[in-house]
Amino acid sequence: MPNTTTDKTIIHTDAARGERVSGLGYTIDGDVSLDGNKYMVGTFTSMEAELHALLEGVRLATQHSDSRRECEVYIDVKPLKHKICGTDEIREDWKQYQQSARWLLDKYDSWTIEHCSRSHNTAAHDLAREALFEGREYVGIE
Repeated sequence: MPNTTTDKTIIHTDAARGERVSGLGYTIDGDVSLDGNKYMVGTFTSMEAELHALLEGVRLATQHSDSRRECEVYIDVKPLKHKICGTDEIREDWKQYQQSARWLLDKYDSWTIEHCSRSHNTAAHDLAREALFEGREYVGIE
């Protein structure tokens, strides 16, 4: 049931990477409650897959939620948090990823990305694994 008493949107995201396919999972809670997943066919690093999961979760939250006051995103990959939130110099190939994530997140008045343990991210993890297996079947990988 959606939490209609808060202006805060809470998003958990995770990714599962395999050979030629990655699964993305997300849960969204706030004035809207939404869980989902999808797979991507292609060659991605684990970090890129995690980023795409974050982008998908935030994109869908902004589409389905009326609240734009506050957003908390929980991920279980600490280096990704630093790549998006950090002010340190990042590799050239990650600048566009950082800009894309910040562009979506900036649709909220305030936002944070928090690192959490996998045990705190179980639902998104399970959804990502489910999507990975669906993608493997689609691509024809055992």
